[in-house]
Amino acid sequence: MKFFFYLWFLSSSALSFKSSIDTILVAGARGKTGREVVYQALKKGVNVVALTRGNGDLFVPPGSGQMDGISTKTLMSDLPFEGNLSIVVGDATDPDHVAKCFYEKPIGGVVMALGGNTEDVGKRMNSLSTTNILVQMSHHATRRIAAVTSVGTGDSYEQAPLFFKGLMATIYKDMFEDKNIQEDMISQTDTEWCIVRPGGLTNGRPLGNVAPVVAGTIGNIARADVANFCLDAVLNSTFQYRREKVSISNVKNRYSTR
Repeated sequence: MKFFFYLWFLSSSALSFKSSIDTILVAGARGKTGREVVYQALKKGVNVVALTRGNGDLFVPPGSGQMDGISTKTLMSDLPFEGNLSIVVGDATDPDHVAKCFYEKPIGGVVMALGGNTEDVGKRMNSLSTTNILVQMSHHATRRIAAVTSVGTGDSYEQAPLFFKGLMATIYKDMFEDKNIQEDMISQTDTEWCIVRPGGLTNGRPLGNVAPVVAGTIGNIARADVANFCLDAVLNSTFQYRREKVSISNVKNRYSTR
């Protein structure tokens, strides 16, 4: 039975997927969105260097796990991916840990999916991590980066729900100051960047209808769909939103680039 599951798993992944990029770095790989990026990239046959805190164990994410009928208790290293997974246990705010990732394998693109309470990760985690990653991208001639920030940053403030604006002004104040710095840093580089501003994040299965936000309050979006959008940004040479700040949700007819 296990043999037939492996055959199905491989056939359901994008084995025909072709990209000029062989390996990506996922910073924040142990997070809920980061695990989606890792899982989906490996299924596409892309090699992944995963920078993660903790013990280095990466489990199947709930959204894609539901779609593929795989338990979230399954370690990704136990699955027959076409891509190869290399795990670097470390902290993106540490320049040596980030440098180690770039020497692990030649990195063609970066997805930043960092997050956490500022009391746990510090008030400048995003901007410090971004500095370290941009330095290494420059050293290694890595051109593409997708960074997950949030609706409410920069000129997407009016797209945030009212209750969320209240959080941004109070308990999330330091976090959003840091995210705004992060966005400015990335957008001022000459890299092929995309800043991804999702609406409210959910852990459900991917819906596949990543939708534009043109006006009004943004809707929710599955982390699995955010991950797919980020992978498109770093792997697809014809990606439509290069060097843009993009608000995305699963709500139909709501897309905005800034």
